[in-house]
Amino acid sequence: MCSQDGYDISRLQPCDHEEADTRTFLHAGDMVRAGFSDIIIRTVDTDVVVLAVAFFHEIKCNHLWLAFETGNHFKYIPAHCLA
Repeated sequence: MCSQDGYDISRLQPCDHEEADTRTFLHAGDMVRAGFSDIIIRTVDTDVVVLAVAFFHEIKCNHLWLAFETGNHFKYIPAHCLA
C-alpha cells in the first residue's frame, strides 16, 4: 500500500520504532485506518506472535492472522482468537 502513488504516509511519521517487530504493527494499524479490516502478517519470529496478541485490540481490526513458519512447518495463527 505504501508504495502506491498518492498514498498518504503522514500517519506513519515520525516513527521512532527501532525494531521491525513493533513497526509491523504500526503498518497494520495504518492499513485498518485505510479501510482494511482483516490483516495477515507473515513471520518466522515468535516475538511477533506475542506482540500480535498484545496489540490486537489497539489495532482495531476484525481479524489478525499470522502466517507463521518454522523450518518445514507452516500454519495460520488466529491472533484475534488468542487475544
